Amino acid sequence: TILPDKQNGSPLSGASISMTYWDQKIITFGGTGYPFAEQNSNHLSLYCLRSYKWFNLTKLAKDRAIIQGRDENEIKVKQCGCTEKRNAAPNPKYGQSITISPAGKLYVFAGTLGLEFENDLHSFCLHNMFWTAHNFCSIH
Repeated sequence: TILPDKQNGSPLSGASISMTYWDQKIITFGGTGYPFAEQNSNHLSLYCLRSYKWFNLTKLAKDRAIIQGRDENEIKVKQCGCTEKRNAAPNPKYGQSITISPAGKLYVFAGTLGLEFENDLHSFCLHNMFWTAHNFCSIH
């Protein structure tokens, strides 16, 4: 039985949340609460199946960025015109898709803010704890 661990970082939303499994851990992102579609979240949580504890990855990522002095506006432009913006978390939303690469990078695609639908792609490095927004050029 998975019991809530309210002290650390259990998900803030319970409806339309995305969840995936990685390396004996459950990772959740986003979702909505009550009233439905009015209380959206971009909260990223990790539940460790070994220790039975929740971890608030959103808070850990923000704390790490402050400690490391990361530039919030760091934008990398590729030769083709695609851009990557570091420390750019997705908007609070629900109905998105998530997956994790074998290298430990979580991808969040699309979702809705309620009446508005998004077609964006973000990644979160689970090893270094930072978000990247991926914007594609007309070629890709």
